[in-house]
Amino acid sequence: MIKWGICMQAKVFEQNEGFNLGVIEGFYGKPWSWQTRLEYCDFLAKQGYGAYIYGPKFDLKLREHWQQPWSDAEREHLQQLARCYQQAGLKFGIALSPYEVYQHWHSQTRDALVKKMAEINAIGADILCILFDDMRGDVPDLAVNQAEICDFIAQHSQAEEVIMCPTYYSDDPVLERIFGAKPEGYLELLGQKLDKKFDVFWTGPSVWSVAYPPEHLIRVAEQLGRKPVIWDNYPVNDMKNWHYLFLRAFKDRLASMPSLTRGHFVNPMNQAQLSKISLYTLPLVYQQGEQYDPELALQQALTELAPKDLAVQLAQDTADFADRGFKLLTPEEVKGLQARYSKFDHPMAQEVLGWLNKEYEFDANKVQQWTQD
Repeated sequence: MIKWGICMQAKVFEQNEGFNLGVIEGFYGKPWSWQTRLEYCDFLAKQGYGAYIYGPKFDLKLREHWQQPWSDAEREHLQQLARCYQQAGLKFGIALSPYEVYQHWHSQTRDALVKKMAEINAIGADILCILFDDMRGDVPDLAVNQAEICDFIAQHSQAEEVIMCPTYYSDDPVLERIFGAKPEGYLELLGQKLDKKFDVFWTGPSVWSVAYPPEHLIRVAEQLGRKPVIWDNYPVNDMKNWHYLFLRAFKDRLASMPSLTRGHFVNPMNQAQLSKISLYTLPLVYQQGEQYDPELALQQALTELAPKDLAVQLAQDTADFADRGFKLLTPEEVKGLQARYSKFDHPMAQEVLGWLNKEYEFDANKVQQWTQD
């Protein structure tokens, strides 16, 4: 099955060499288990994906505490992941967010980055992501400093591909409300200063984009001086969206994306098994083009991934899970759902029950618990 998935992807993208179709575990909240990440290797390969990037926000040793080394057990898990994906013919990536390092750019931070890169190199990542998202941006010389830091990191990286994420990674005004005013000409200057060997993440017209119009992608490519790599925040449901489950098929995604972008990475839900439903459908967008039908794709995904009775139940609840969410369900409706899904001995049903029991609710105490676990 793994070989079939790789052949399928090669067929879909044979005219677009270098285009990455992948998944990036880049969400906040309850992380996936190491075993789940290993098992995802077979699923992604079978569906026709070509890459997986490890970058959960809970791993503070990639973010606020990036200068701290991973434990021996953590390094062993990461090395095992790298081997698993690479042996299956997929690329393995790691996403580093050196938190606001551009505001503390001196010899000590440079030395710490050299050590961190040695640690990442030992794991054997094919793709290195350098992420400047979720950081203050209203600082002097932001683009120039970020480009310099990217160059420095790349000099000490053995990864074949490097993707950076700007602080302002979308046109969405919410970024300026949270992280400060975007410096004038930020994207254009970043594109000029950033070496052409770097790819750049972009989430689209908004942080959670519903579509990627060609004219938008062309304009962004002109600003950055290169085609963007799409970071697709569907079906992610972290933070304020924890009370939704997004099971619908992908829609309003362009089959022509490989000619307009350098890649398409999906940020899935905290619920790894339920995420497979929508993830199943994205390669079909590229395979089927104008013939793609989201409703038929969802039906096909449910049929392939879940036992018949569970598939029927999930299909019945898809709209309520995505449009109403947990907060709008009455206590009676919650009890009814708990009773129905308790009948199924299946990982997807277990995730629905966990969601109904608020196991994925985002709060500070749980974040600390997940980090310790």
